[in-house]
Amino acid sequence: ALIRCYGWQLLLNSILIFIEEMAQVSQPLLVAQLQGYFDNRIDFNTALLYGASISSIVTLIWLVHHPYSQNVARYGMRVRVACCGLVYRKSLRMTSNSLDSKTSGRMLNLLANDATRLDQVLLYLPYFVIAPLQLTLIIVLLVKKVDISYLAGLLIFIFYLPLQASLAKIFNYFRYFNYFFQIHEQKIL
Repeated sequence: ALIRCYGWQLLLNSILIFIEEMAQVSQPLLVAQLQGYFDNRIDFNTALLYGASISSIVTLIWLVHHPYSQNVARYGMRVRVACCGLVYRKSLRMTSNSLDSKTSGRMLNLLANDATRLDQVLLYLPYFVIAPLQLTLIIVLLVKKVDISYLAGLLIFIFYLPLQASLAKIFNYFRYFNYFFQIHEQKIL
């Protein structure tokens, strides 16, 4: 129901971040071309064109990022309110026998902590599509510019991924431990 209600708006918002990310990829390429002026490989008018392009891209990123952030905050708040409303309506339909302290604590935790994570999900959701496209584009550009030596950096990145996954597991363990500590404090109160 959330996708049916907010799907097109979030898709249009994802186009904004796609434009911003592709502009950020093109920026170092233009700077490298502009450097050719100082090496006497290009003339002054071409250097001015590259400089104007870099300024235009910075302005484009500036103009695109703010509406994206604002729309993500707005849609995240709408989705959070909709989900909290669903939980509230469900709690009104529950019988008083089924509402014990554990159930009400879980609902409170769901409304207080988990619903706020919807804002973060909507912020990073477009990157699941953009990141592979961007990585493919960057690898193609690296193969064109640097040839095969880009593999050294790519291998370091690939070896870094298991370390990142293990750190995420450790972090989740501590978060889970902290969650039970908070539940214990709430029971005491």
